[in-house]
Amino acid sequence: MIIDSLFFILLIPLFIIFYIFYKINEKLYKNLKFKRYIEIVSCIATFILALGVLFQIIAFKQQEHKTTIQTLNNFTNNFTNDIILLFIQHPEIDYFYQELFFNKPIPQNTKRNIVLEQQISMDIFTKSVGQIVVINQYDNYQNIKTTLIKILGNFFKSPSFKYYYTDCYKPVLAGPIIITFMQENFGL
Repeated sequence: MIIDSLFFILLIPLFIIFYIFYKINEKLYKNLKFKRYIEIVSCIATFILALGVLFQIIAFKQQEHKTTIQTLNNFTNNFTNDIILLFIQHPEIDYFYQELFFNKPIPQNTKRNIVLEQQISMDIFTKSVGQIVVINQYDNYQNIKTTLIKILGNFFKSPSFKYYYTDCYKPVLAGPIIITFMQENFGL
């Protein structure tokens, strides 16, 4: 990083100059002017060190902020894209896609593939688990929690999806963290 390089570029030559000056003028260490030079050089080195620490803290905060934004972006893209890819791979259940994403009821005369609907629902629940665990462990991912609640809240408007959670996923595969999260946010 540029800040680290700048710090060492300034600090190392300063110490080298000080060392050479000291070796050349060893007798001068008793001289008052020489002692003042040492004090000034020490003050400058301490100031440079303090600046280096300050720059490190600033760089860390910026990196942490970038990481949070990147995590949120990756979560949203991966979670939503993976779900949409499932429906692209299975166009025969477009009716279920319409119900989940756009809250359009499934027409009565539609030939449904219940097994595939259940598998896709289970896959969505499984993808949600990792995000829920991260949300519960770290408080600084509230944006991810808001996004996840919004997406799942839209999905839970689907009677089929709600059924697959309450009757298929929850009793068999859901752990206490998932059950608590769903109870707190969706009342399921």
